[in-house]
Order: sequence, then C-alpha cells, then structure tokens
Amino acid sequence: MENALNDSQRFVEFLTRLSSEYYAVGAGLREQSNIAEIKRFYGDLYNKQAVLAEREAFLAADSVHERRLTQLRLHERGSNYLSSHTEALADEIETWKLHAALDFEHESVPYNTVHSMLQNLPDRFQRRNLSELLMEKTGEIYPLVLKRWKSAHELAEDLSYKSYLDAYREWEGLEINKLVELAKDALRCTNDVYKQGLEKYARVHVGVDANEIGWFDLPHLLRGVEWDRFYPSSRIVYIVRATARDLQIDLDQHSNIRLDLEPRKNKSPRAFCAGVRVPEEIYLVAKPVGGHRDYEAVLHEAGHAFHFGLTKSNLSWELRYLVDDAVSETFAYLIAGLLRSAKYLEDKLGMSADVASDFVSYANFIELYMFRRYCAKSLFEVELHDNGTPEISGSLYTSLMRKAIAVDVPGELGLIEMDPGLYSLQYLSAWFLHASLLRYLLQTYGPFWFKSVDASSFLKSLWSQGSAHTADSLLARLSDQALSTETVCSLFVEAPRYS
Repeated sequence: MENALNDSQRFVEFLTRLSSEYYAVGAGLREQSNIAEIKRFYGDLYNKQAVLAEREAFLAADSVHERRLTQLRLHERGSNYLSSHTEALADEIETWKLHAALDFEHESVPYNTVHSMLQNLPDRFQRRNLSELLMEKTGEIYPLVLKRWKSAHELAEDLSYKSYLDAYREWEGLEINKLVELAKDALRCTNDVYKQGLEKYARVHVGVDANEIGWFDLPHLLRGVEWDRFYPSSRIVYIVRATARDLQIDLDQHSNIRLDLEPRKNKSPRAFCAGVRVPEEIYLVAKPVGGHRDYEAVLHEAGHAFHFGLTKSNLSWELRYLVDDAVSETFAYLIAGLLRSAKYLEDKLGMSADVASDFVSYANFIELYMFRRYCAKSLFEVELHDNGTPEISGSLYTSLMRKAIAVDVPGELGLIEMDPGLYSLQYLSAWFLHASLLRYLLQTYGPFWFKSVDASSFLKSLWSQGSAHTADSLLARLSDQALSTETVCSLFVEAPRYS
C-alpha cells in the first residue's frame, strides 16, 4: 500500500512539474526547457518494468472503475516509455525546426513561419515557390523523422504487442475497426457537399477552379481575411469571458481558470491549455493576432479549460490529471463550434443575420475540410501503425488525401505532421461524439443552448467527472447507442449553403 501511495504521489508531482514546465516555456516565461531533465528524474514511473506491471493490473482489473483507472495509468506509462526512448531524436528534430530557414526572394524565412506566410501571401506564384522551397528543406529532416517512427514501432513490439497500433488500441480503448468504417462512410456521405464547397471557395479565395487548387493554396483559402473586421484580437478576452458567463462560469470567481492572452516575445503562436494542478491551476494560453481561426483556437482551448477547471477536486488523481483525449476534445469542439452558430455570432459578435449566415456557410466548409482530412489521416495511421512500414508511407498518404480533400499533398507530410499515439483517431472519435452532444443540446435546450442555465448545469455535470467518462459512457448520457455516421454527416450535409 505504501509503495502504491508513493507511486501515486510521484505521479502527481511528475505531471504537475511537467505541465508547469510546458506552460512556462509555451507562454514565453522561460527561454530554456527542462522537460527532458524532469522526465529523467521520474523515469522509474514509466520504464519497461512499470509498463508491464501496469498492463498486468489492467488485464486483471475486476471492476469497471478499476479498469478505467488502470487503463489511464497504462496509457500514461506506455506513452512516456515510448517517447522517452525516442526523445533524443524528437529533440534533434525540434531543434532543427527552430533553427532551419529558407532563402525566399533574397530573405531568410524561418521554417516554423512558412505556414503563416502561406496563409497571408495573396500571390499564387509566390505561394507555389515558397512551398517548393519548404519541401526541399523538409527533405533534410525527413530521415530523422523516419528513424524516430521506426524506433517507436520497435519499442511497442518490445513491450510484447503485435504492433504500435495494438499497443495504443489497448491503451486508449479505441474501437479502431469501427472508427475505420465510420471514416470511410463519412467520406462517402460528405463527398458531394465538400466538392461543392471547394469549388465555391477556390474561386472566391484563390481565383481558380477546384481542380487547379494546389496544397500550397489551402492555408490561404482557409484564412478568410475578409472576415477579420469581426475578429479583432482586442476583443478576444471579452468573448471568452462572455461565453463563460453565459455558461454560468464567472471567471472572476473561478480564479483557478487563468487567461494568459497577453503578447509575449517568445510565446508560442499555438494556443494551448495547461492543467498544472487540476482543478486548482489551469492556464488558457494564446497569442491572439486576430482573425476567425484565432478565435476558434482560443475557444477550443477554453473548452479544455472549462473541463479541467470544473473537475471535482475530490476525484482520484487519475481522473483529474490523466486525459481521455476523445472525450476532452469533444468538449473543446463544442465550445469552438459556437463560431458556426448564427445565433452565437449575432449575439456575441454583432453580425447581422445575413452576414452570420454567410460566415457559417464558410466556417462549415472549413470544418468539413478538417474533418475529411482527419478521416484520411486516421486511415493513414491505422495502415501505417499496423504494418509498421513508415518508409513506404508517402504514396499512401498522397492517395488518401487526394480522395479526402481533392488536392495532391506531398507524401512526406504524412510522417512530418503525424502526432505520437493515435491522436488522429482520438480527434476523429471526438468529432463523432461532438455531433451527438451538439444534437442533444439543440434538441433539449434549443438554438440558444449556450445561454441556457439548464444546459450549463448538464455540461458542468459532465465536466465535473474529469476523465471518468469514456466515449461509450458519454454516449449513454446522450441517449445514443453508438457513434453514428448519420449524426456527424448531418452537421455538414444539412447545414451548408454554398449556392
């Protein structure tokens, strides 16, 4: 018992120190990261022996509650075990990205800023040239990325799993075969409406027909600069606070949820949420510059912050600190998705009904693009992680993306952009869960559910449970039996107005 208690205390210390470090570095409060040192100090929590022992406990668990706790711990130990043994490669890759630069039109362009430039360059010729330079530069780091993934696959097999896919299938509790079928069905049922949207917005934002679109045009197409007047960076704090207030969350009273939205020199341009101590110390971090994508990113992280910040403090540490990504992302999608509600846009951003309708049509297309892209990424990762053949991944990725988004994408990006674990599948699962949750809220509380006291109480009851809910138990609360293609497709097929 004492060893188990010490183990739990060390786990909480480890997760607290790790999240605190991620926050400090990402928020630009510290120039040097000590993450590797922290992980080495707590390495006994996720060495091979600890992973195998936790797996035995998981397989022997004799109650639903105990199985949930052991699965969360197994996922944490296993993921850290794999990452710790590939950390040197990961650090080398990230260091390269920080220092790499492209010579574009006689100027040195940092590698990590290219995506932002592709968003904002109005000239297609310049975007094409920049993208070609990007892929040429990416070729320098590709061998290291390939080596990292091959090592991760070998490590999973060393833990006595048949494949990397099988390891995460057990650790994350995903019904992978079901998700694969859902992804294929969803691609079929949204194909026509996606192509209609692509045709319209290719002409509007790029000035060409859909069949002429290049992958380098997509960031610009999704940027939507003409909507910037509705999304100034100066109003984003007000929007987050007002949205929270409508959900009966007073951020002055809930001082555990802290907004870090000030500009800072070394702050990460990517918004994130850091649960340093759950629920006592939660940070929503962003560096707003304006634009609808900026607002969406901040509201997405607000969904995480509400979830973590309203978790009951008397839950076990596993349910407070260890995250089920499919469920957590469901709540993040819900709050970010408010920007696709005409009622919310009229109420919070002051759009007229016609303008709100136009923006919702555009925003729904963007969401459908992202959804179909993640369907393809999920199919790609299942195939790749099951067969353990990252060296032949390029043609597979290009083929799947062509079918999903009707654009040719460089195959190297499949590995370059792939996150550890089965994160694309977690996101995909969250899209389906979100569709069920949103339908429930609309049917039960109406189009202004985001201002309903009863809807707020319902959401707070879900958030208060931390990671207790699985995808299945959350569906049960929504009176749904299973993830449904019909439910998620209705969001995209019934809503758009592309004519």
